[in-house]
Amino acid sequence: MAYKIISFAMAPLLFTQGYFVRKNTVELPEAEGERNGIVGVGKKKLRLMILGDSAAAGVGVAKQSQALTGQILQHLTPEFNTHWQLIAASGASTDSTISTLTELPAQEFDVVMISLGVNDVTANTSMRRCQQAHRTLVALLKEKFSAKSIIFSAVPPMHLFPALPQPLRWYLGARAKRLNDKLSQWLARQKNCFLLKARVEINPELIAEDGFHPGEKYYAWWGQQAAKLIQQQAANIR
Repeated sequence: MAYKIISFAMAPLLFTQGYFVRKNTVELPEAEGERNGIVGVGKKKLRLMILGDSAAAGVGVAKQSQALTGQILQHLTPEFNTHWQLIAASGASTDSTISTLTELPAQEFDVVMISLGVNDVTANTSMRRCQQAHRTLVALLKEKFSAKSIIFSAVPPMHLFPALPQPLRWYLGARAKRLNDKLSQWLARQKNCFLLKARVEINPELIAEDGFHPGEKYYAWWGQQAAKLIQQQAANIR
């Protein structure tokens, strides 16, 4: 209740800060490189979709090899022959990602790795709407894309993002935590759905020059953690 009262009282200031952050933050491009392919020398075949927003698209580094996809594939290469596809765009929300997926032809994937939520938080999307979108997204991935395992990457600790001034940083951080908590509780009740926790500390060397997106070192850590969970789930896929 205190969160809602404080947020309401500070609404004009939060709106103004949000406007100036969007206006003044450096706009970085998505990482360059292929968005689908086959890699790896392992005997096990793995069909992998990486889905999401600007972080999934590699904003903050120059090449996909440095970004989330490249880091994941690097760790999977020794064990798997991975057929992979990256579907990601800057500014993507959970709702817009659902719309994108509905336009694509049906395919089959063993594991889907998802990076979404930051834009839902910054757009002030209600928790109820976010939960509804998560249900729709998971159903779509299972029904249309035959996803056997779905991994959501938690929203990072936005209260530590250097690009965000206070109290906007506090407000978005609190919303990100609420979203993660709701998502974690729901995923715990779903079959073959998992939450990959975000790194709890953020320091300047982990963040890109815009003060908002992951830098190369964060992508390296993130990709390693994601690959471990993907490997665990792939071991259970028949």
